[in-house]
Amino acid sequence: MGRVVKFSVVDASGAGAGGQTVVAGDASLTTTSAGAAQALLEDGDTVITINGVKVYDGPVANLRPVEKFTTAGTRLE
Repeated sequence: MGRVVKFSVVDASGAGAGGQTVVAGDASLTTTSAGAAQALLEDGDTVITINGVKVYDGPVANLRPVEKFTTAGTRLE
């Protein structure tokens, strides 16, 4: 079935970072000027990278509806 997960990528000051590469499962995305992207992820395990840095490896079911990361690859609450 799968579910849509939204991504927010911010810079060191907390502002949205455009042009960042998010790879989630089979989807390769580029963030908008506001730092946003979204993907439909299939159920099961997935790996997410931000600019080539692994930021998540685990079940899609454990992802929040909006996942927030820094451009350096830190997962934020």
